[in-house]
Amino acid sequence: MEGRDTELQACRQAGLLDFIASALPASHTSKPEACQVTLCLLRLLRVVLTVPGNRSYFLSQNLLPPIIPMLAAALENYIKIAASANIPGSTSLMLSKSSSGNLESVCEILDGFLWTVATIMGHVSSDERQIQMRDGLLELVIAYQVIHRLRDLFALYDRPHIEGSPF
Repeated sequence: MEGRDTELQACRQAGLLDFIASALPASHTSKPEACQVTLCLLRLLRVVLTVPGNRSYFLSQNLLPPIIPMLAAALENYIKIAASANIPGSTSLMLSKSSSGNLESVCEILDGFLWTVATIMGHVSSDERQIQMRDGLLELVIAYQVIHRLRDLFALYDRPHIEGSPF
């Protein structure tokens, strides 16, 4: 990305950020073809948001709120797939290639949404309006139970304590 700040700034001026923000909700479905579009849009968004000016624009134009419900849905979808893969008696070998590929896509989509929300929420700004917007976004994250879903996700991978084990 070095030396590409001018091009990345031009993306904002050309309306690419607005396009991505409006296209993501339309592409976020459970259909595999749409899943690929969502992945591409999230990858593109990750590149464009490397520039602080684009993060400020994304926050100031209030483009994050539609992404938060998609993050919540992606978390729920991932948890369901991962929980079904962790059913006692089943092994990862029993997963078909399509299920495995689906889990990888769902995982990558979840990663993209988590990265986007974390990047925008973590964007440092001294602008009072952006600080208020970030507070509102935090309320939205709480309202969509993203924190609870993250807890459920972590609980899937917590190992039960084995008696006598030091950890």
